[in-house]
Amino acid sequence: MSGLEWRVIALLVLLYVALYMNWSWPWGLLFVYWTVTSALSGETALVETVRRAEHPKLFWIVIVTWFLAGLSLILPDVAPSVVNSFYAMIWRLD
Repeated sequence: MSGLEWRVIALLVLLYVALYMNWSWPWGLLFVYWTVTSALSGETALVETVRRAEHPKLFWIVIVTWFLAGLSLILPDVAPSVVNSFYAMIWRLD
Protein backbone atom coordinates (compact mmCIF):
# COMPACT_ATOMS: atom_id res chain seq x y z
CA MET A 1 0.00 0.00 0.00
CA SER A 2 1.10 3.53 -0.70
CA GLY A 3 1.58 6.22 1.94
CA LEU A 4 -1.66 7.86 0.84
CA GLU A 5 -3.68 4.69 1.40
CA TRP A 6 -2.31 4.23 4.92
CA ARG A 7 -3.10 7.82 5.85
CA VAL A 8 -6.65 7.48 4.53
CA ILE A 9 -7.15 4.17 6.35
CA ALA A 10 -5.73 5.61 9.59
CA LEU A 11 -8.07 8.61 9.36
CA LEU A 12 -11.05 6.38 8.66
CA VAL A 13 -10.22 4.25 11.70
CA LEU A 14 -9.93 7.40 13.83
CA LEU A 15 -13.29 8.64 12.55
CA TYR A 16 -14.95 5.28 13.27
CA VAL A 17 -13.49 5.32 16.79
CA ALA A 18 -14.75 8.90 17.17
CA LEU A 19 -18.24 7.80 16.17
CA TYR A 20 -18.16 4.89 18.60
CA MET A 21 -16.77 7.02 21.46
CA ASN A 22 -19.09 9.94 20.65
CA TRP A 23 -16.13 12.31 20.18
CA SER A 24 -16.66 15.40 18.07
CA TRP A 25 -13.11 16.80 18.19
CA PRO A 26 -11.69 14.55 15.41
CA TRP A 27 -14.42 15.83 13.10
CA GLY A 28 -13.54 19.38 14.13
CA LEU A 29 -9.88 18.76 13.33
CA LEU A 30 -10.96 17.49 9.93
CA PHE A 31 -12.91 20.71 9.30
CA VAL A 32 -9.89 22.80 10.35
CA TYR A 33 -7.66 20.71 8.07
CA TRP A 34 -10.07 21.33 5.17
CA THR A 35 -9.97 25.04 6.02
CA VAL A 36 -6.18 25.20 5.85
CA THR A 37 -5.83 23.12 2.69
CA SER A 38 -8.60 25.04 0.94
CA ALA A 39 -7.14 28.42 1.91
CA LEU A 40 -3.73 27.34 0.61
CA SER A 41 -5.06 25.88 -2.64
CA GLY A 42 -7.53 28.68 -3.36
CA GLU A 43 -10.30 26.18 -3.96
CA THR A 44 -12.99 24.78 -1.68
CA ALA A 45 -16.28 22.97 -2.06
CA LEU A 46 -19.76 23.47 -0.74
CA VAL A 47 -22.10 21.56 -3.04
CA GLU A 48 -19.98 22.95 -5.90
CA THR A 49 -16.35 23.99 -6.23
CA VAL A 50 -15.74 27.60 -5.21
CA ARG A 51 -12.50 29.19 -6.44
CA ARG A 52 -10.94 32.19 -4.73
CA ALA A 53 -9.92 33.72 -8.08
CA GLU A 54 -13.48 33.59 -9.42
CA HIS A 55 -15.61 34.26 -6.32
CA PRO A 56 -13.38 35.69 -3.56
CA LYS A 57 -16.15 36.79 -1.17
CA LEU A 58 -18.02 33.50 -1.39
CA PHE A 59 -14.74 31.59 -1.07
CA TRP A 60 -13.85 33.35 2.20
CA ILE A 61 -17.37 32.95 3.57
CA VAL A 62 -17.08 29.19 3.01
CA ILE A 63 -13.57 29.13 4.55
CA VAL A 64 -14.72 30.99 7.66
CA THR A 65 -17.75 28.68 7.89
CA TRP A 66 -15.52 25.57 7.77
CA PHE A 67 -13.26 27.06 10.45
CA LEU A 68 -16.13 27.99 12.77
CA ALA A 69 -17.68 24.56 12.25
CA GLY A 70 -14.36 23.00 13.23
CA LEU A 71 -14.09 25.13 16.36
CA SER A 72 -17.68 24.35 17.33
CA LEU A 73 -16.83 20.65 17.20
CA ILE A 74 -13.45 20.88 18.95
CA LEU A 75 -14.12 23.26 21.84
CA PRO A 76 -16.91 21.36 23.64
CA ASP A 77 -14.62 18.32 24.00
CA VAL A 78 -11.33 20.12 24.58
CA ALA A 79 -12.37 23.20 26.56
CA PRO A 80 -15.93 22.82 27.87
CA SER A 81 -15.48 25.65 30.37
CA VAL A 82 -14.78 28.08 27.52
CA VAL A 83 -17.95 26.98 25.74
CA ASN A 84 -20.01 27.19 28.92
CA SER A 85 -18.68 30.69 29.65
CA PHE A 86 -19.46 31.79 26.11
CA TYR A 87 -23.03 30.52 26.31
CA ALA A 88 -23.51 32.06 29.76
CA MET A 89 -22.33 35.40 28.40
CA ILE A 90 -24.72 35.23 25.43
CA TRP A 91 -27.78 34.22 27.45
CA ARG A 92 -27.21 36.98 30.00
CA LEU A 93 -27.67 39.61 27.29
CA ASP A 94 -31.33 40.46 27.61
